Amino acid sequence: EHGATDGLTLVRMCDYVNDHSSAKAQPRESLPEKLPTADMLKWVLTPNIEKSLISAAAAYELHAQSVLLRAVDFNSFGREAIKSMKCSPDAFFQMAIQLAYYRLYGISVPTYESAATRKFIHGRTETLRSCTVDSVAWVKSMDKPIIQSERKR
Repeated sequence: EHGATDGLTLVRMCDYVNDHSSAKAQPRESLPEKLPTADMLKWVLTPNIEKSLISAAAAYELHAQSVLLRAVDFNSFGREAIKSMKCSPDAFFQMAIQLAYYRLYGISVPTYESAATRKFIHGRTETLRSCTVDSVAWVKSMDKPIIQSERKR
């Protein structure tokens, strides 16, 4: 989920440069017809660097093999049905993730999702913490038979 830089940070920087630049963009017809070809970079790898690269590749491969991903095409209902229940589709999905994790591992863990505030002055990416005391109580209630199905909705 995380990269070396936050995409919104780069967009914000480009917006700032664009808004404060005195230079005007060149019209497309003034660009050269043929761009120069790129030169291939020649890397100098010492034995230590080569060893580190091999080690990193092996660690990555081991980690990748430990990941199990299965995509399921779900067509039983969609966002409109969720909205008709007066629930945000995002909130619905966040709670589904928490419920699935609890059912798999028997515990609730801190979770978060990114939230873009870029449209606000000095906005950036923030995080929403969706695992709360109330969400944990809801997750646990979903497996209690004494709570009626209608109330679980």
